[in-house]
Amino acid sequence: MVVYTLIRVPKLRRMSLRVQSQRGVVVHAPMRTSENVIDSFVEKNIDWIQKQRKKQSAYIPLTRLELEDLARRAKKTLPERTRVLAERLGFDYSHVTCRHQKTRWGSCSHRNAISLNIELMRLPQKLRDYIIIHELTHTVHKHHQAAFWNHLERVCPWALELDREMTKWKIGYAMKEE
Repeated sequence: MVVYTLIRVPKLRRMSLRVQSQRGVVVHAPMRTSENVIDSFVEKNIDWIQKQRKKQSAYIPLTRLELEDLARRAKKTLPERTRVLAERLGFDYSHVTCRHQKTRWGSCSHRNAISLNIELMRLPQKLRDYIIIHELTHTVHKHHQAAFWNHLERVCPWALELDREMTKWKIGYAMKEE
């Protein structure tokens, strides 16, 4: 039996499952879903839960000092790198901010303001550039439909490969030394 936190959501249609380092297993379920159905859902996903727990054990949380260092380095580096890449690839954006986002590596507003996560400074340069180019592409395509991916592939030919490589990185955590 897996211990989990249940969050009932009024307009939710399907159950979802997350394994979070701080809260453990979290199930989001529609309001009227019975506890038996929820328990069964969790049990059916036990292998996936164990796999996620194992994956998470390979990471350690970043310290406050590490985050402060990343913030200082990001503010010095990322806006200039964004300017260089935008100029080289022909993108226009309004401005760049660097902050510590908990769930996103970057974002682009409807006004083409780009926000980059300070944790990009932990990534290899090619992945950092990939995220910046990804966000710059959102200045043209505000979605992730085929036109977006086609444009991204044109300006960054290894985009899909780099996108897959990003799954190894986790915001807020560093990989343990083996």
